[in-house]
Amino acid sequence: MIPPAPLFLMNATEPSPYRAALLDHLESLFRFAQALTPDADTADALVKATYDRALSLPRDERLPADDRTALFRLMRQVRDEEALLSSPDDNASPPLEALHDLRRRLTDQFLEQSVPTALATLPGPLRQLLFLCEMEGFSCEEAAAVLGRDSQTTCAALEQARATLEEHLRAQAAPAERTLLATSLGPGWLAEALRRTAGNTFEPLPPALRPALTETVAAPEPPSTLPALRKRPPPRAARPLAGRLQQAGVSLLIILTAGLSGYFLSMLLERTPDVNLINLTARQAEDVAVLHATARPEEAERFVLDQLGWRLIVPAIDAARLEGVGLSEVAPGVQVPVILFRDDVTEQAIALYAYTYTLLDRFADRVRLEAEVLRQIEEEQHYDLYDLGEQKVLIWRNRNEIYLAVTEGDAEELRQRISFPS
Repeated sequence: MIPPAPLFLMNATEPSPYRAALLDHLESLFRFAQALTPDADTADALVKATYDRALSLPRDERLPADDRTALFRLMRQVRDEEALLSSPDDNASPPLEALHDLRRRLTDQFLEQSVPTALATLPGPLRQLLFLCEMEGFSCEEAAAVLGRDSQTTCAALEQARATLEEHLRAQAAPAERTLLATSLGPGWLAEALRRTAGNTFEPLPPALRPALTETVAAPEPPSTLPALRKRPPPRAARPLAGRLQQAGVSLLIILTAGLSGYFLSMLLERTPDVNLINLTARQAEDVAVLHATARPEEAERFVLDQLGWRLIVPAIDAARLEGVGLSEVAPGVQVPVILFRDDVTEQAIALYAYTYTLLDRFADRVRLEAEVLRQIEEEQHYDLYDLGEQKVLIWRNRNEIYLAVTEGDAEELRQRISFPS
C-alpha cells in the first residue's frame, strides 16, 4: 500500500495560483485513483503522493496547471513506481488488485440478493445441514447427532450441500457476476452470507415471545403429590410468668431483626443499577460525541461494521443532516452505535441509538426493555414515544434492529420524517 503522504497544502497558509489551479482537478483525480487502487484509503494516499511529486518538481519542469492530462499521467507514474518499490518478496502477501473493495462490495450485494433463493430451492436435508453447520456453527458430527445419522454420511452430505448451493448461485449469475464469484469470494464467505440471509430474510424472534416464556419458566412447579395432612398440635398448658416474659423478649427481638432487615434491603434496592434501556439511552445521549464525521450513510455503516462487526442500516431524516457516527457504552460492557443528526431548522441534535434483539438477550442483566414496549414495536414501523421532560425518546424497529431516537424537539413530527432505503 502506498504510504500516506502529508497533504501539500499543509505547508502553505495561502496557496499560490499554481497550487490552487492544480486543486481544480482534485475530485476527478481521486476518482481515477480509486480505479487504480484496491480501496479508498490507498487512493487517498496516491492522490497525496501525486500532488507532492508535482510540487517537488523544479520550477522549469512544472506541469502546466491547466493540463490535467499531465497530472493524470503523473499519477500513473507514481502508482507504478510505488508498486515496484513495494513488490512482495517470497514471504510477503501479494498486493491487492485494483478495485478490490468495490469487487467485494458488488459480490456481497449479489450474494445478499441470490443466497435466499438458492437456499430455499435446496433439498430439505441439505438445507438443514447448512443451517446447522454454517449458520449455527455445529460440526458435521454434532449435526449428525441432531439429525440422527452417522457422521461419515453427514459430513459427505455437508460437502454436497455446499457444492450444490454454489452451483445454484452460479446458475443465477450473469457472466460478469460469475467472474466476481470466481475472483472475489473471501474465506468464510458461505457462512457469512447465510448468517446475513438469516438476519435479513427470516423473521426475528417475536418480541413478546421471550417475556411470555420467561413468565412460564419462572412459574413455580406444581407439586408432584398432595401434601401430607398436618396433625393438629396438642393444647399447650399455661406457662408461668417468667416463660411469658421470655417469649415477649423473643418476639421483640424478631420485630427488631425484621425492621433492620427491611432497612438494609431498602438500602440495597436503592443501589440497584437502572437497567431500563430508555433511561440509559436518554442519559448517554447528553454526552455522546462524533468519532467519525461523515455526511454519507454508507460511510457511517462501514464505520459500524469495522468497529462492531454489525451491518447496520442508517435511515434518512428529512430536513436533518447526518453529522457522523459514534459509539456509546450504555451499560458496563454494552457498546452500541450512535448515529448523530442535526435538525436543519432548529439546529437541535438528534441522537439515534441502535440495538438488536440478540444484544438485549445477551445483556439481559444490564439492559432491558419492558415487555409492553416490545409489544408496542412488534410490528415494523410502529413507533412508540416516551416523554422524559426535556428529552423525548422515539422507539421503533426495522428488521432485527431496534432504534431509539433521542431529541429535545417535536418527536411526533420527527416520526414522520424518518425513512429507510428500499
